[in-house]
Amino acid sequence: MPPVVVEVISWPSSGGEFHTQRRRALDGDWFTDDITERFREFMRIAFGEEHYEENLRFVEQALGKDIRKYFLKDFYNDHVRRYKKRPIYWLFSSPKGSFNALIYMHRYQPHTVGTVLEYLRDFKDEKLKARKNHLEAVSISAGASQGDKTKALKEIEKINKILAELDDYERDVLYPLATEQVEIDLDDGVKANYPKFGEALKKIPGLS
Repeated sequence: MPPVVVEVISWPSSGGEFHTQRRRALDGDWFTDDITERFREFMRIAFGEEHYEENLRFVEQALGKDIRKYFLKDFYNDHVRRYKKRPIYWLFSSPKGSFNALIYMHRYQPHTVGTVLEYLRDFKDEKLKARKNHLEAVSISAGASQGDKTKALKEIEKINKILAELDDYERDVLYPLATEQVEIDLDDGVKANYPKFGEALKKIPGLS
């Protein structure tokens, strides 16, 4: 996928123009404006609603998979390879990849890490915990089947592990970095700037 396709996946301004900002890439529809939904919106705006389904099928057939799976599993690795380990999109990623947020380095500002932190907290403290509360209700519901209760308990266990991972990532990595208000100089290039963010970004051998 050429970089220009990704660069237009972003917030539309009031005038309908697109500006590259930050995109979440999370497993499941946790955010209504994540990278997958923005890509679909781009397809509709750029090529028209009439041919949207046909065009989306064409893209997914070319990729060999569902567009969400591509963004979740393959996009960043493809991007890093294309840019020979000097990516212009940077992936904030928790240790086990339970939370990921893409930023565009040319639009980076000192407050950008704080913005990523806000999304992490929204995902962790609002969406994940709301899902956990729902599952806990299912697990003790008299109307739920034993199978549903078992599935709920297994998912609760998974969510607890994710919450522990994200709590550590927030406390030890992302929050301290957000308070630093890190400055970057684009003239210094990726090699000089990427390491400034340490464990907050996805490790790239030879760069991190």
